[in-house]
Amino acid sequence: MAYDSTKLECVTNGEFRCFQYSSTDAPATVNTDGYVSDGQTRGMRVGDTMEQMNKTSGLATKYTVLSLSTSNNSVDLTDGTTVSIATDTD
Repeated sequence: MAYDSTKLECVTNGEFRCFQYSSTDAPATVNTDGYVSDGQTRGMRVGDTMEQMNKTSGLATKYTVLSLSTSNNSVDLTDGTTVSIATDTD
C-alpha cells in the first residue's frame, strides 16, 4: 500500500512531537526514505517520533525522524521497534 496522509496525526505538540499513523504496511515499507512524503508540511522535525498502529496484525512500531529531505517535504525514519499490542497473558 501507499502512504495515506489522512491517517497521520500529531498527538503531542511540544519540543518533541509524537505522531500516530494507522496502516497495514510493513515496517520495512514505512521506514523507506520518503515514505512519509509530507512529513515536514505536517510539522515533523528531527527527533520527533511516529507510532504506526496496525490493527490487522496487532503490532505497533515506533520510529524516530532521522532526517529531513532538502528536495521535498518528506522525512526519513529510523528502522523502528515493533511490539505486540494484542497479547494479554493474564
